[in-house]
Amino acid sequence: MLDELDIRILEVLLHDPRAPISHISKETGLSRPTVRARLKKLLESGIVKGFRIELDEEKMGSRTFLLTLSVKNADEAIKEILGFGGVYEVYVSPGQQNLLVFLHASDIDFLANILDFAKKLDPLAELRLVTSIIRVDRSIERIIASGKATIHCETCGTLIRGTPFTYTHGNRKHYFCCPVCKQAFVDKVRKSGHQ
Repeated sequence: MLDELDIRILEVLLHDPRAPISHISKETGLSRPTVRARLKKLLESGIVKGFRIELDEEKMGSRTFLLTLSVKNADEAIKEILGFGGVYEVYVSPGQQNLLVFLHASDIDFLANILDFAKKLDPLAELRLVTSIIRVDRSIERIIASGKATIHCETCGTLIRGTPFTYTHGNRKHYFCCPVCKQAFVDKVRKSGHQ
């Protein structure tokens, strides 16, 4: 079970996965040994699976494409599609276009080959250039809503159940059980002149 201190550490890491212990300590108000011990616990428990880098494919000379197709045997199709280099995410969904394949490509021949393959599985398969991807990270809110963390409202102290109401002040996110408590906090911050 996560507590409020774990959540604060995770918030810093979600913003900057390479943050040193000293920075996490400063941002959370926890001592370095406490941060180190809690981070070790988060890693050993599997809550934090690891740290990774994100590459800018466009700067590396490739673009992101979305391939959509409908197949009867998704498992077989996925195995074959994963054989193509550049495929980095495959989503399976019910309905018309049941496979969504995200891939990086800089070579027109590669795109032609994967589209030819897809057209054999589904003559209506489409390949589109993705012009932008917007990532919204609500990891912390999902953890709290799932009941895997014990977080108390910063205004009234009530244990938060479900998705919390949030307010970011400075570099820190604050959690509330209801919009009334959130507004009370916001009013208090504004009144003190620390916007």
